[in-house]
Amino acid sequence: MRRWVGLAAVCLLIVAVRLAMPAEASAATAAMALGFVLLVAFVLGRAVRRFGLPSITGYILVGMVSGPYLLGWLHPAFAVLGHSAVSNLRLLDGVALGLIALSAGGELKLDAVRHHARAIAFVIAAMLVLVCGGTALLVLGLHRWAPALADMPLPVAWVTAMLLGTIALTNSPAVTLALMREMRPRGAVSQIVLAIVVVNDLVVIVLFTLVLAVAGLLLRPEAGFSVAFLLDLGWEMAGSIALGVALGWLVAWYLERIDQERPLLVLGTAFVAVAVLPAMHLSGVLALMVAGFFIENHSPHGQGLMDAIDRHSLPVYVVFFTIAGAHLNLETLARIWPLAVGIAIVRGVLIALSTWWATRLAGAEPSVQRWAWTGLIPQAGVAIGLAVIVESRLPEAGTLLNALVVALIAVNQIVGPILARLGLIRAGEAQPEEERRSARAPARG
Repeated sequence: MRRWVGLAAVCLLIVAVRLAMPAEASAATAAMALGFVLLVAFVLGRAVRRFGLPSITGYILVGMVSGPYLLGWLHPAFAVLGHSAVSNLRLLDGVALGLIALSAGGELKLDAVRHHARAIAFVIAAMLVLVCGGTALLVLGLHRWAPALADMPLPVAWVTAMLLGTIALTNSPAVTLALMREMRPRGAVSQIVLAIVVVNDLVVIVLFTLVLAVAGLLLRPEAGFSVAFLLDLGWEMAGSIALGVALGWLVAWYLERIDQERPLLVLGTAFVAVAVLPAMHLSGVLALMVAGFFIENHSPHGQGLMDAIDRHSLPVYVVFFTIAGAHLNLETLARIWPLAVGIAIVRGVLIALSTWWATRLAGAEPSVQRWAWTGLIPQAGVAIGLAVIVESRLPEAGTLLNALVVALIAVNQIVGPILARLGLIRAGEAQPEEERRSARAPARG
């Protein structure tokens, strides 16, 4: 109770200061907003875990409530995360997205991939066809009568369908890893789900780069199609992979020879990749995933680097997801909630169908066929990051797509961890919390 009273007092104090602060004090506003995010969002993120929800849901909720579209609608001073503060803090988006990519690549272990290679390949191929294609067809089918889509020109609708279908493929390595560390499962379902989640996100990054390029041609046909386009695309893919290997080698060399200030190394690597590589027409996210994969599998320092990311990246993630919530236009969100729920349901059904079908063809264990799909529902940072990229590069489709993706993630973040937990328990690879506590409790005589 004291914690909540203290937080309420802090919020009231911030509002009072904002009322007295001159409008042009943007630097002070951004600094105050950063402190607010790190304190309030962090506490609420821990609080929602008591209800079986991930911390990310709490961060997004804080951003939505304190942003310009909810409390800011009542009075501008109430919006601690106003438009200017959000704009200033969005600089951290790239760093957070880079850390997610680096961590995801580092969790991809060759031994697990080789052991389940057939099932992983079949599941990802089935999801590419059913989940990506099915979601895109659903959006196109709803184009004429869904209120959120009805006003779109046909090329924008096509682009939205293509990009949303691609983003529907994304999973959440962070949520999956957090759940598995909490429940400590042992068995084929947990192994194959973790491998699929990480490999699939790598596939999505590659596919997203291709789809984004095609989407740009559809929206701006005057640019035309040329051999130069194919060369640029080839450079973006091959160059990102090559520089990712080089970056991974450099980081591994640094850890081998110097190994000082790992937090600065991690943050600096993520920031440089996402800030510098796009100017060279390269994908910083893809390069960082490749770098993480290289460090984990071709050097003895992979686990140490992952531990450094886990220990020191929390503040960046808190800001990233809270700003994503504040950036969400709630007026647009109110119009698209039915559409988001419908897409989430269709996506879940298609994931279950494709996973069951693919694992059955691959000859996987019965428990994998029945329950592996439950671990593929959660979505989080990568999906939001892709939507942010679309909004910056293709504003014609990006504004609505960003709101729709965040709404879709909100649904999947509530339902996904619950389903994943249930799947691990039903597969016999983990115990409910109550049973684990009973097993640890001393016998009473």
